[in-house]
Amino acid sequence: MHDDTKKTAELLQQVNDYVPICSNLDTCLEYINQIKTEKVFLILSGQSADEMIDRVHDYKQVDSIYIFCINNIKYEHYLKEDHEKYYKLVGIYTEHEPLLRAIQENIRYLIKQSQVTINKALRTEDYEALLILRFFVIDLCENLRLKYDDLKQRQEQLGSSTVVSYRGSKLSSPEIYNLKYNIGKSIATNGFLSTSRSKDVANIFAKKGTKRLGVKTVIIEIHVDTTKLTT
Repeated sequence: MHDDTKKTAELLQQVNDYVPICSNLDTCLEYINQIKTEKVFLILSGQSADEMIDRVHDYKQVDSIYIFCINNIKYEHYLKEDHEKYYKLVGIYTEHEPLLRAIQENIRYLIKQSQVTINKALRTEDYEALLILRFFVIDLCENLRLKYDDLKQRQEQLGSSTVVSYRGSKLSSPEIYNLKYNIGKSIATNGFLSTSRSKDVANIFAKKGTKRLGVKTVIIEIHVDTTKLTT
């Protein structure tokens, strides 16, 4: 492995632990083709771009393509004259930092879209969609568990077991009544509940526009006693 390739792989591992490196075109195509549910962020060297981009662009497993090279001018036609054909090509990069930023931004977008899809699948009990998303759900749950463990440890260091978070939302009168009626009782949600430690952030979400009629702006204040939770 060349030093520059090794350095690129090490930097990418800060974003994702698993970064396979392929130096052979056919091996790379075979590897991508066997992927069933995951999405591939494909980084091509300038040397391999001309040979590979046509063959791999329309693979359904490939979410986005990035060209990392020394001379970006040589490959600009992919983004200009041929941009409609190569719509998965995000950009051409000559330095590591802009490349990493572009990948991280795309990951954040995918996570946001996936969370919307997951919650919709949970609400409608779309088991086929949940099966497709199962690896993301497992990873999300594991990361939430790690975040919770870290939060619990910090609260213990501060000498407090209670965590306060807020959720801004638009609720109908029946929904508000159901919440009030169930005070002191357990409430289950069939989805992930997004909250913020900042009341100001929750207020921003509460004031966002909606097409729903007859709803009221609500900020829910949630107190979590970490001593009573095991997971």
